[in-house]
Amino acid sequence: MSLIAGRYQPLDTARAGVPQRARDLQTAQTVVLRDLPLPNDGGDVALARADAAKRIFHPSLVTLFDVVPLADHRVLLAYEFVPAQSVALVSGGQPFNARRAAEIVTEIADAVAELHARGIVHGSISQNTVLITLKGKAKLDRLGDPSLHTLVEPRIEADFVALTDLLVELAGKPSGAGLTGMQAIQALVARVRSGKLESVATFAAMLRRVGE
Repeated sequence: MSLIAGRYQPLDTARAGVPQRARDLQTAQTVVLRDLPLPNDGGDVALARADAAKRIFHPSLVTLFDVVPLADHRVLLAYEFVPAQSVALVSGGQPFNARRAAEIVTEIADAVAELHARGIVHGSISQNTVLITLKGKAKLDRLGDPSLHTLVEPRIEADFVALTDLLVELAGKPSGAGLTGMQAIQALVARVRSGKLESVATFAAMLRRVGE
């Protein structure tokens, strides 16, 4: 198979809409390639946002290594290869216990806080963009992906709302032994939604106590 963008040697057969594994011949790393459409309006802005998100390293973030503009108003994004499944697949639609939900969302919130400190917004945090690795660690995927956004410039507040929504979805309803942890989660979510917490970093610090 021929090289992609002059440096990526495909390891999988290309299929429409499916990420493709490849070997980066410049770094000898295995990466995941996503060939994506740019928005009809604001394509240059979307490219700039993706470029700004390159090479941010955090243990709970799938690193975006490269951004390559393509013909036909498309872009190629090269991500870190992480053997993992989405939270949606891992959970099978069933909630975790309160402590595990808090652990997952705390790890993702730490990554989001790092992005926000750099002036970057993810814009599409959900059970489909949060991965669980083989070792049980959570990682936020699809940073810089223009196909996920309906807004050209998503706001920091959107990430905050998405994190609290994710927490509620993963924790489920309070019951039995998990009642205390779930009550703590509900109280924290209420503080966020009432505007009493100003940053994702503070949210992560408070949520970490629930997961301990």
